[in-house]
Amino acid sequence: MIFVDKKFNEEITLGLTGDFHLGSSGENPTLVRKTFKEFKKNGTYYIILGDGIEAAIPGSVGTEQFESEDLNTQIQKLSDIISICPELCLGYIEGNHELRLFKEVGYNVVKDICSRFNIDYLGSRAHFTIKSGYQNYRILVSHGAGSAKTFGGQLNKMLKGAERFDNLDIVAHGHYHVLNNVVIPKYDLSSEKGYRNVYYALCGSFMSPTRYLDLMQLSPDRLGYIEFVLSDVEHKIEVHEIELPTKMNYEIIGGV
Repeated sequence: MIFVDKKFNEEITLGLTGDFHLGSSGENPTLVRKTFKEFKKNGTYYIILGDGIEAAIPGSVGTEQFESEDLNTQIQKLSDIISICPELCLGYIEGNHELRLFKEVGYNVVKDICSRFNIDYLGSRAHFTIKSGYQNYRILVSHGAGSAKTFGGQLNKMLKGAERFDNLDIVAHGHYHVLNNVVIPKYDLSSEKGYRNVYYALCGSFMSPTRYLDLMQLSPDRLGYIEFVLSDVEHKIEVHEIELPTKMNYEIIGGV
């Protein structure tokens, strides 16, 4: 667990993004690049929630080890994208795809990329305290884990992982390639209202459907990421699901 404190003098917008899977057969590098250019244009801070590259290895589920680009090309693509606005990156969480490289050959690709751009390496999970003007926001981010296939199962994973942390405002996971969020009030006697709204966010992906979805009997979800606006005057959070155009890799045989 890594704890991070960040201070800003005014309201900030924070993009929680990841699961680019660059180099895979379902990659959308143009969408990722366009998103980072929007971050730069709008001054949006962001956290990468893992699986920036595909990093398929022998034994990976599906056929990506034979359909992906080589590792050097994947890393170069990701580096080119981060170079658009590294100064706005609050850190990079390692995903299971990057982690399997470390397990297989001892190469920590996330730590390497972070050192290139002088951004924070966040390990597998990080707790942020972000001061926006007069307000403090506590955010727990991780890549996510497991194979929960329903929103209820995915939400339970987030609830379980966050249950021992006090006064959280946002809990965010990637991993599931689902773009969704829900607000759950929790008792908080330190609050004037007596409760605190906690935002649980599944932060989407940039990966179009591939053979993996068919092998795992999964349905495709919207591409995109989650954006939060953290007010500097009152303790107020706005959440936006940023949906992006989806390219469906379907083959149609026959016709009428």
